[in-house]
Amino acid sequence: MRYRHLRRTAVAVLAAVAFVLLLALLVGRVLSSPKVRTTVAGWIERAAREQGLELEVGSLSWGLLPPRAILREVTLTDNELAVRIDRLEVELTRIRVARRIIELETIAADGVRVRLDGLPRTAARRGRSPFRVVVRHLDL
Repeated sequence: MRYRHLRRTAVAVLAAVAFVLLLALLVGRVLSSPKVRTTVAGWIERAAREQGLELEVGSLSWGLLPPRAILREVTLTDNELAVRIDRLEVELTRIRVARRIIELETIAADGVRVRLDGLPRTAARRGRSPFRVVVRHLDL
């Protein structure tokens, strides 16, 4: 057996590919479970409430390639502003934990309706967020 090491390498590569595929399947199942989706939607709504905004998310789903969150029937209200979005898709580029930055590649919104009751005034910052969000591309 002259090429025994090649057989072992091929088996190791196939096992690694199978492991990655099983891991991706497991992550997809966990992310698509109703409990995880409602928990994440609630977390997003609480984060908006901390900034003084009222946010309602109708439904939340995920896309894995590229990594993105898809929100449907989104309503965002403030004292002078009301926004309704039929579909909002947010693509994640990367998360820099050391710098506390979340980079978003694209934010795409369909069916945007805005109601403005007077022009919004510049207000003092309500709270300091632990992360800074950077958007590379915004598509409306």
